[in-house]
Amino acid sequence: GIDDAAQSVYYPIYVGNTTMPQEMAVGNGDLLNFTWESAFWIHNWVSNMVYDRYSDKIVHVQELQNKLEADFETNQDQIEKEALALYETSKPKALAFLNNYTNTSVTEGLKEWKKMGEYMMVKYVDGVVKKEENGKFKRNEHGEPASPDRPGYSNEHYRKVIEETGDKYKVLF
Repeated sequence: GIDDAAQSVYYPIYVGNTTMPQEMAVGNGDLLNFTWESAFWIHNWVSNMVYDRYSDKIVHVQELQNKLEADFETNQDQIEKEALALYETSKPKALAFLNNYTNTSVTEGLKEWKKMGEYMMVKYVDGVVKKEENGKFKRNEHGEPASPDRPGYSNEHYRKVIEETGDKYKVLF
């Protein structure tokens, strides 16, 4: 996978590929240079958003993972039949076909991955959870965002903070 295995999309890349999508090209960003054109950085950006409220946010990741990977699997037989037919007459055309399929799959998949990240940024900004209705964020009667939910953390989390810090954060009246 591109990053955290549980939060990666497994794109269709064939042994015969002779080009890689620009989003996966060596030199397209590195550990010290973020870029929105890098599959590595887009996946890391989403993964890092998920970690703080994993059980709430991972559902969005899994939903899109499942959709993309199911689409790849559904298309695989037809893509490979077409590639094989091309290979019978022209190996370069077959390789170009698979390169194009891989590169398009990565580019389109990353557009959806980034859009999901943008959605999660809005939905969970500042630790709240914005309400939705019919696939849209709810607004109040004045057109402003509806009051969000403020779920807090689990009792297990609060106990762990107390165990690790003692009275450090205890409020005294």
